[in-house]
Order: sequence, then structure tokens, then C-alpha cells
Amino acid sequence: MTAFVPVHVGEVELEGGVEGLDTPVRGDGGRYRRSRLLVRLHGVPIGLVSVELEDGRADGETVRAAVDRELGDVVRAHQEADERIGCGAVGPFGGLDVPASVVVCTKDPGESLQETLESLLAQSVAPTEILVVDNASTTDAAERIVREVGGDRVRRLVEPIAGLSRARNRALAEAGGEIVAFTDDDVRVDAGWLRGLLVGFTRAPRVACVTGIVPSAELETPAQAFFDARVYWSDRFDPRLFDLGANRPDDRFFPYAAGQFGTGASFALRRSTAVEIGGFDEAFGVGTPTAGAEDLDFFLRIIQAGWTLAYEPQAIAWHYHRRDNAALRRQMYTYGVALSAYAFKHALRPRAAMELAACAPATIVRLARRGQAAERTSGQTPGITAAELRGMFVGPLRYVRSRRRLRRSQAPPLLAG
Repeated sequence: MTAFVPVHVGEVELEGGVEGLDTPVRGDGGRYRRSRLLVRLHGVPIGLVSVELEDGRADGETVRAAVDRELGDVVRAHQEADERIGCGAVGPFGGLDVPASVVVCTKDPGESLQETLESLLAQSVAPTEILVVDNASTTDAAERIVREVGGDRVRRLVEPIAGLSRARNRALAEAGGEIVAFTDDDVRVDAGWLRGLLVGFTRAPRVACVTGIVPSAELETPAQAFFDARVYWSDRFDPRLFDLGANRPDDRFFPYAAGQFGTGASFALRRSTAVEIGGFDEAFGVGTPTAGAEDLDFFLRIIQAGWTLAYEPQAIAWHYHRRDNAALRRQMYTYGVALSAYAFKHALRPRAAMELAACAPATIVRLARRGQAAERTSGQTPGITAAELRGMFVGPLRYVRSRRRLRRSQAPPLLAG
């Protein structure tokens, strides 16, 4: 097992020459021994590099050598593309001229919501509105933060019925934009995040949903390092399209392994299409017995309905992972619950049941191996992956319980169409 060492997280722009690094002193007074840098060329993210530090520092030559060693071929390919089509972000932008709403759903938020809102207010392409959906909160934290940070630039919506899908549907019911972008209250979005999501809609004619890259905002603890190594949506820098036609990947888990498409921490959708397919399934999401998977379910249904989903790495949202093992273990347990609840829902259809049964054993083995590898590389104590696997055993029962709760509820549906 690799001993854990805190890692500095930063960025470097290659245009105009590479400067040296002088990282801040850590909270415990020590200096970083390694840095992970998001590398950009003309503003476009192209990859991650690891740089060894000496007393928290590295000169420009050391940083450049790391970029050449780990991303040299990628940099040259981007430079050649720039010579052919001109410098700047890859992908046309002018083809989409529609209003965009941005939504943050939250419940009893901490101060991280303040940083999320500040980053949304600093977008290079300004949204037409920013909505905070305050979902079944027991404190006035969201109201206070919206008032102090957003003023009249942020609108707070109250959704008293608990559940992230319910909160997302509340946003869809009240958003004014045809494009609705979602992020979480523990995320700091890049200044070009919204612009990147909009670029994704221009990648193909029938794109109805765009997801973005969600790299780790900090790697200060073994718990954060484990989560960073475990997830799928933090290190891919090539734009991709997914659908049932020409953009169907050669992957036997497609389209049910929806985690490969992105995450609910950073995505945008066409409101009209979302309403057409019924919005988010309110049996899923944090705040319900299933504890999650509303994003996986929505991504799958978009593709099953004949639309295209685009993964766009120009849309960057920095995510703050859980710092301690207890919180991480609870999170991975609920991930297991949500994943098997999601699989159970779709296995209720005969054709899907056969497809899911065929790939289920390999899926479980793949998840277990990835989790165990993450434990080794992060210096994490064993048991986190086992918690995720335990959660899978109760997911179907939680889904049934969530469905029953919905049937007994007197709350009217938020979306029509």
C-alpha cells in the first residue's frame, strides 16, 4: 500500500511560457512534495501532470519537463489543430444563442455554497439567472448565503419535499432558460464552465444533455485521494458523444454504465427535452431512500429516448471531496445503494433485465477492482470498497420503499408534458 502524501492542486497555462511553482504552506505547517496541475493551452484544458517539488517549489523548467514527459504528444496535437483552425477553445460557440439558467440544489448548506455562488457570478458567459433550490432545509443557511452573496443576482426557490430529483424538477418548472445547467453546493466552477457546457450542445445536432469534467479541488487526505482515484469523471480530456446510433461506444456495459457519461455535479440539459421525458425520477436522489442515482437514471433515459449526450471537458467544475474516512465510508455505502436501486429499476423491463443480467457480474468485479486499486494507491485503510458493495445488497429494497413513498404522497407532480 502506498503511503499517502498530501498533493497540491493547481493549474498551468502553456501559452506565453511556463512559470515556476511556489505552493502555499499546508495547514499543518509542512510544505508540499508534489503538485498536480491542470494543463491548459490557449485556455483549453488538455490534461493533468504530476510535478515533484522541492520544499514546496519547482522552477519553470521542471514544470515544463513534466508537461513534455506526460503530455507532449497531446500538446503537439493541439498545437497542430490550432494552426489549422486558429487558436482558442475547440468547438464552435456561435451556433447556440439561447438563454441559460444555472441551478444549485442544496439542503442545510455549509459555507461551501458561498464559494459555489461566487464562482457562478464570475462566469465569462453570464447566465440569464442563477437559482438556488433550498430543499427541505431545517436552517436558514441557504437564505442567508443567497442574500449575502447573491443579492438580487441570485433567486432562491423553496422546495419543501425532500429529494434531489424533486429539487431539480422544481428548478425545471421555474427556470426561464431553454438550457438549464446544474452544479452542487460543494463545487467551485471554472470561469469558463457555462461556456464549456454551451459548446457541448454544438457538437452534434441532437445533443440534449452535456456533462463536464469534475477534477478534485484538493487532495489533502487519504479519503480525498481514494475518491479521486475511484471515480470516472475527473481525468478525461477528450470530448465525446454518446447515443444509440453512430456514437455508440464499443462497450458491453453501454448504456447502463451511466457513470461513464459524467456526474450530476456538472451538467446541462435542454429544458424542453427534459420535460418531454418526464424530468428527474423522484424515487432517486439524496433525500430519498435510494440516496442518489438521479443523474445516472436521467442520463440513461436521455440516450434511450434517442437523444445524444455530450461529454465536454471545457466545462470544468472543481469538487471538494469528503475529507474524513467516516464521511467517505457513508458516501460509498450510499453509492452502492443508489447504483443497485438504479439497476433494479431498469431491470424491471424484460429486455433490459436480460442485458443487465449479462453484464452485472462483470460490473461488480470491475467496481471492486477499481475500488481496491484506489485503496492501494491512496494509502486508504481497507473497507471503503466493502462498504460500497454492502450498499448494493439493499438498493432494490430501498427503490421499492421510495416508490411506495411516492405513491402515498399527496404532492402534485411539478412537471407536465
